Amino acid sequence: MTYPGSFPYYRIVLLIAILLVTCKFTAYTQVPENSTDIHAKLTQSSTSTEQADLLLALSLHYLHRPGELPIDIDSAQLLLKQASIVSDKLNYIQGKGTVLWLQGEIFHEQKQLDKARKKAQEALLYSQKNHLKEQEADSYMSLASFYTIEGEDLLKKINYYRSSVLLLESTQLRLKTAKALEYLGDLYNVKEDFDSSLFYLHKALATFKAIEHKKIQGLYSLLGYVYGHKGNHVLSLKYGLMALKAAENDHDTSPQLFTIYHRIALSYYILHNNESAYTFFEKAVDVATRYKDTAAITQIKINEITFLRRIKKTKESLAILHKLVTDYPSKESSVKIAAYYTFAQLYLDEQKPAEAEKYINQLLAYRKMMPDLGTAGPFIYKATIRFYFEATQYEKTYEYLNAYHAFLEARESNKELMADKELYWAKTDSSTGKYLSALRHFQLYKTLTDSIHSEEKEKQLAALQLQYDLDNKEKDIQLLRKEGIIQNATIQKEKVTKNIVIGGSVMLLLLLGLSYNRYRLKQHSNLQLQIKQAEINEQNELLKKLLSEKEWLLKEIHHRVKNNLQIVISLLNTQSAYLNNEDALQAIRNSQHRMYAMSLIHQKLYQSENMASIDMHWYIQELVLYMQECFSIHSKIHFILDTDSIQIDVVQAVPLGLIVNEAVTNTIKYAFPDQKRGEVRISLKTTNPSLCQLTIKDNGIGLPAGLDIENTESLGMSLMRGLTQQLGGTFQVNSRNGVALQITFEINRELEHGGNQPI
Repeated sequence: MTYPGSFPYYRIVLLIAILLVTCKFTAYTQVPENSTDIHAKLTQSSTSTEQADLLLALSLHYLHRPGELPIDIDSAQLLLKQASIVSDKLNYIQGKGTVLWLQGEIFHEQKQLDKARKKAQEALLYSQKNHLKEQEADSYMSLASFYTIEGEDLLKKINYYRSSVLLLESTQLRLKTAKALEYLGDLYNVKEDFDSSLFYLHKALATFKAIEHKKIQGLYSLLGYVYGHKGNHVLSLKYGLMALKAAENDHDTSPQLFTIYHRIALSYYILHNNESAYTFFEKAVDVATRYKDTAAITQIKINEITFLRRIKKTKESLAILHKLVTDYPSKESSVKIAAYYTFAQLYLDEQKPAEAEKYINQLLAYRKMMPDLGTAGPFIYKATIRFYFEATQYEKTYEYLNAYHAFLEARESNKELMADKELYWAKTDSSTGKYLSALRHFQLYKTLTDSIHSEEKEKQLAALQLQYDLDNKEKDIQLLRKEGIIQNATIQKEKVTKNIVIGGSVMLLLLLGLSYNRYRLKQHSNLQLQIKQAEINEQNELLKKLLSEKEWLLKEIHHRVKNNLQIVISLLNTQSAYLNNEDALQAIRNSQHRMYAMSLIHQKLYQSENMASIDMHWYIQELVLYMQECFSIHSKIHFILDTDSIQIDVVQAVPLGLIVNEAVTNTIKYAFPDQKRGEVRISLKTTNPSLCQLTIKDNGIGLPAGLDIENTESLGMSLMRGLTQQLGGTFQVNSRNGVALQITFEINRELEHGGNQPI
């Protein structure tokens, strides 16, 4: 059995770039104004609270001024002390909260991390107690800065930023919200959750555009980078070029240009536009050299080596690589892994396994050291599998093939990597005589490669169809020419016989007249058909336009409904600030949760292509996460979700979401008193094609003894019963070992049979 070769080297270029690109994350803070402007406002300020705000802004300016000079930090501390005195004298709550947060930032800048963390936690508690949303959001971002972007630290960092974004989205701080959304999208990109990354990045883009913010070249570049990860290289190039245009309009000459040029070059290279790729690689090198960025120069040089390897210039590639690691030694593990991988592949190309083995051992050492291989995984496994396969050590080959398979299965699968792995598996099976297994893996390889190249094949088919149409047109022209020649011969023959047989000539003229009349009739009929066809085409275009407008209108309605619900939530929140009655405050909070449960449905509808139904698996997950964050019960109550991916139309999704909201709220409030820990299980299953069953069970203290469930005057219980009747379902509650609520209802299938979309 024979196999085609591995993937072209341009696939390796993208993988190496992904491995070498390191994201330098710092907690986002709002950029302060120019100090001259703040001083001018400070001299003109008319109120003491305004003076406190301006002193805080000036302190923030000196804290984040480039250069990290000690005198700047001293100035920031002095101004912060003055702001603290003014805020304490006036009992200015917002100013005092900002003072606490800024004290933590100054400690962080001075590398006093323990004090910085303690002050950030103090600022968080103070802002929560006094309902200071901006300061609470800033405190979450400050706490996030104490964690790295690896393993569990990354998850904690993401959770802090999610909490911050939820708070900022309910404020009018749209620029700050957009930047926090962009940062959160970048964190999900590092986590390799590319769908979540795109979700938050597009939200950031929409927010930036809404406020007409122009400095979005970094966001465009990041969007292109994430689309490149997902294999959509056309969109990757599109956003890369948009990033370049935004940078040019902004007259950006910062080191950020290197990233923009480099990513555009990779997109062009993957799309086989080598000339454009080379141009942008050269531009990237110029920027990296100008700023003396050795890490960036290393990326370009390794890409240059990959170029040369693809055209079989192995010796030249080895010489460049040896010079690179000598001139630009790096302590970064990502750079070392890329270099070891490239050395191993080049020596295997040169058929020098002994030299390659040294670098394979280095890669395997990194495999043992790194708890999460991340983007380094494909390089370690690909080189190792090739080495042992070519050394005919098939047991080792199978060992690393299995490990590579598990690695790819545990993350969002890259079809190109999966196909490469299946090809080597087929080769190994074939070499060891396992022909049936080899055939199976080769079929998987072909399936994956067919999927990868399907778009290219569609383009090729379109080109072939066009060529086919052109060929047919040429044949028709040649046929008409032949008919013209035959007709001319006939006319000549008639002219010769005209003088001999007059009767024949007369008959021939009559025949020609009849033919001409038929031709005119046919022309007239064709003209009428063309007019009718034009009318039909015009009607079709009108219908398409109406359909598009209808879809746009539906999205806009859902968007406006969601915005109106968010406004109501904000109004309720504002109202709560003026209430001292705890029962009234509790009622307002319950109403906010119910509004959010409905808002989440309309948010999903206007973001989705399917405006008829909601995926309840996604919805319940998001709703429970929101409740956990609202009540701050991450460590107290553990939620176990077992929900099917059930599509339910919005008419049923709204009452179902409200039921879940009421049940979870009651559980959080009453099931686990005195800080008791507990567990809540939420299940949504289809018992048959038309019936759906929702079960919410906790292991708390249960219902009060003697409570008559049927006749209770509880608003929550009455609301859940009423909503269950609206669903046309049955409602059951029991209190054994906690409280278990079960609702069974029939799924509305009208939409599947051409029903109208609900609004």
